[in-house]
Amino acid sequence: SHAQSVWTNAFRTTFSLEYHYLKKITFSPKLIFKSGGYFFNNRQGLEIIEGEIDFSYCGEGKLANFFYACNNLKEVRFTKESLKYNLQMAQSSQLSDESIQSILDGLANVSTTQTLSLNSAVYAKLTEEQKQSATDKGWTITG
Repeated sequence: SHAQSVWTNAFRTTFSLEYHYLKKITFSPKLIFKSGGYFFNNRQGLEIIEGEIDFSYCGEGKLANFFYACNNLKEVRFTKESLKYNLQMAQSSQLSDESIQSILDGLANVSTTQTLSLNSAVYAKLTEEQKQSATDKGWTITG
């Protein structure tokens, strides 16, 4: 529907400088998605997403560009085991250790291998235990 399309693109690229330089978004307690392909797309100034993101109801291919070009993102939290499909966060090089752990805790057990794409700087911060935890859940992490 049109309303869903507008919501899916809620924070996508805009010509407004106010939105382009938006640094923090807050919601409480969580934001639940069924689809959100471009939700935070190109929010280059965004540093903090305060509140929990729940992808439990998202289908395959619905998260393709959710965080695309979120170059300055530092803080984000996910509902545990709510990520079931590929997630691309390769442009987010400044994620905090807490955010990284939340992403990994957000990975659900999957029967078909899924890929979590991280920035190389973030991948370099992962411990062997964190990598193994993702592998044990059926995920491949790239970075």
